[in-house]
Amino acid sequence: MVSNRISLFPLRNSDFVRLSIMAMAVIYTAPECPHSKKLKEFLKEKSVQYEEKCVLTNPETFEELAKVSGHKAIPVVVVGEDVFVGFDRRVERRLGRRLGG
Repeated sequence: MVSNRISLFPLRNSDFVRLSIMAMAVIYTAPECPHSKKLKEFLKEKSVQYEEKCVLTNPETFEELAKVSGHKAIPVVVVGEDVFVGFDRRVERRLGRRLGG
């Protein structure tokens, strides 16, 4: 899994360029969930690419959510090995720190 790290690559004349490698997330959502909507807006603001899995369209996805998070609540976001359940100010701060911002 790609992490959200900044790498420095040397150029001629001792100049450096920073390359930001984007974090990739998997999110478990439902269409009418306001917290899911806020989570997606937050990830877009942070330029985080994500794969969205709707728990209402596939029963297997709902079971996958329970295995990954240990909960049957949405939204859930997985970044690397970190799992965030729900989306409130506390989760937003923790997720922001995890994403490097």
